[in-house]
Amino acid sequence: MKKFALVLCAALLIIAAIWSTAQTKSLERSPYGAERELSEISMTVREGTVGPQAETVTLVIKNLSGKRFDYGAPYEIEKLKGGVWYSYPPEEDMAFIMILYMIEPNGTVEEAISLYSFYGALEPGTYRVVKSFNAEDGTQGVVFAVFAIK
Repeated sequence: MKKFALVLCAALLIIAAIWSTAQTKSLERSPYGAERELSEISMTVREGTVGPQAETVTLVIKNLSGKRFDYGAPYEIEKLKGGVWYSYPPEEDMAFIMILYMIEPNGTVEEAISLYSFYGALEPGTYRVVKSFNAEDGTQGVVFAVFAIK
């Protein structure tokens, strides 16, 4: 009976290790590096809006330049694992309205994005929201807002 219990425990540990590895492999490395990050835009997540089952999270976006920037509704979520950012896939397909927002020079805007309805309850860890921006002079890049789930 003890041998059976040991074999069963060993089998469960092996299955758990394989499943954990499969979960990590399903995440793809982020295509966004620091070289694509815009220094003219600051984006943060408003404190008090983040939690494992937060329906929405509020982004505070600040234009630190004298240029107008445009951006759309789309965003992505990434998760930090082992010092590397990985794309964090949603649980269901996401669709965004095709709208163009503008942030004026030295302006600040807030945007509520949906988390729970697309990603479900987030596991504890460090995440970031990624959004793309375009300036009127042709400058393009991404901006990150890092947040933690405890």
